Amino acid sequence: MVGQNGYPIGYDIFSGNTFEGHTLIPILKSLQKKYGFSKPIVIADAGLLSNDNIEKLKAEKYQFIIGARIKNESKLIKKEILEKSQNIEEGNSFIIEKNDQTKLVIS
Repeated sequence: MVGQNGYPIGYDIFSGNTFEGHTLIPILKSLQKKYGFSKPIVIADAGLLSNDNIEKLKAEKYQFIIGARIKNESKLIKKEILEKSQNIEEGNSFIIEKNDQTKLVIS
């Protein structure tokens, strides 16, 4: 976990056979309790992107930004991405709002 300026605040170590997707909520709660801060904005890579983790983040009212894999999206979302990306200029992005109240930012 890092602070506003990007400097490490804390960490935890899990055994090597622990699936990374099962560590997200426990580590967030542990670090919040240990350091006494309110809910952080979670920024994570696609390794933590599971339906279970997203549902837990939403249920616990965390704000989050998680890198997604387009290959895991529905055919409808992939089609929308292809259509909208035809007219996008280099360096720009667009947003697709999904039915589960999450957004994809495509750049």
